[in-house]
Amino acid sequence: GAIEPAIEKDMRSAARVRYAQLSGVTTTSLGVMVVVEQRLQDPEGRWSEVVRTVDVRLVRTDGPWQLEEIASVGGTPVEEPADLDPAARAVLSSPAIELPDSARWDIYRGEVDPALLEAIARTAERRDLSVTVLDSGHPPNVWATDRPSAHASGLAVDIWEIDGTPVVQQQEEGTPAYETAAELVAGGAAQVGSPWILGPGGAVSFTDEVHADHIHLQQSPLG
Repeated sequence: GAIEPAIEKDMRSAARVRYAQLSGVTTTSLGVMVVVEQRLQDPEGRWSEVVRTVDVRLVRTDGPWQLEEIASVGGTPVEEPADLDPAARAVLSSPAIELPDSARWDIYRGEVDPALLEAIARTAERRDLSVTVLDSGHPPNVWATDRPSAHASGLAVDIWEIDGTPVVQQQEEGTPAYETAAELVAGGAAQVGSPWILGPGGAVSFTDEVHADHIHLQQSPLG
């Protein structure tokens, strides 16, 4: 949906939501990672654009869901370094990979597992991918637990769209999203969360209500 421009202290801002992905849910708490395209105009009239993944938290007691907090707006901008490794360069330059700026900044900082970047680049040789999040904009812990998320260590990526169609609209076996998840499991991923249990299942492939709308890929094991 579109958000109407707002004016505050000589600044103008307009934003459009690209996708809202579930990050966690209990009976009283709900997390959503929202990919937002934002246009900003400074007092001199210059426009800039940025795509951020925003960590939104909701709570509920007896009534409807209420906003609790915006826990993250996707980190701060970072200049692209000159000495990126080949895996990072392949992901950043691929026309088949759509990255929010939040994820680009994670890569610029050198905070993403090179094996994960290699797996993303290999997948993009066959499929068009839209990434929700790497680290910035993702809750640091697995929802409603004190266990650190693999995203917080730069070990995981969430992909919300495959070949131009959201994963949530590709629930049947044989779709590009299904085939992508199956290929990732067969290719030796440490963990793949998706709408399906694939291959050996267990610790490698899992599904739940939080992972029905995207593919979660962790290429290297924790620790």
